[in-house]
Amino acid sequence: MNPLDSTGAILKYESPETSRISFYIDGEARCIKIPPRRNWFIIAFLGIWFCMWTIGGVTIGLVAIVGVLNASAEGLVLGLFSCFWLAVWCYVFAILSWKIFGHEIIAIEAEGISHTLKSPLFARTKSYRLSDITRLRWSEQNAAISLYTNFPGFFSSANYGALHFDYGAKTISLGNGVDSGEGYHIIDAIETARRKDEVA
Repeated sequence: MNPLDSTGAILKYESPETSRISFYIDGEARCIKIPPRRNWFIIAFLGIWFCMWTIGGVTIGLVAIVGVLNASAEGLVLGLFSCFWLAVWCYVFAILSWKIFGHEIIAIEAEGISHTLKSPLFARTKSYRLSDITRLRWSEQNAAISLYTNFPGFFSSANYGALHFDYGAKTISLGNGVDSGEGYHIIDAIETARRKDEVA
């Protein structure tokens, strides 16, 4: 019999399975897919800015080509600006690609875990032995750091994330934007794999 609330309406409970992260099996690895937290206002703003930057840059680039062919000083200056324009264009394109299509993957295998940052433009993977992982933990992320790391982490070697573990003398962080429920779910999966590895 379905429970009723104070007004007599049937209560509808939230599903405990609802989460931003997802689990799946890939061969012998148990994988956790973590998409970035998406702020669609920022994505829309960057998308509009990116379109305007593209139109302006292409226009200036065409003028620069004509100027360079005519050996004018103005063409040289515009050519140098076009190099700056291209660098900014590539960076913003990478951010949009990461925000819309990117994700982290934590793959838990028999003897280790691997952490991959992946988008249509790139993939970077680092692997760690389970036997060398200590002090696996979750902690609240600083809001400013969390906002910054919504942008692609592949541009730096810095470690950002809510999940942490010590690996030798280093502290490794991953799982950007993971909340406590998601974090402890991932920790439990890693600890389960480590116990199986110790028994084996």
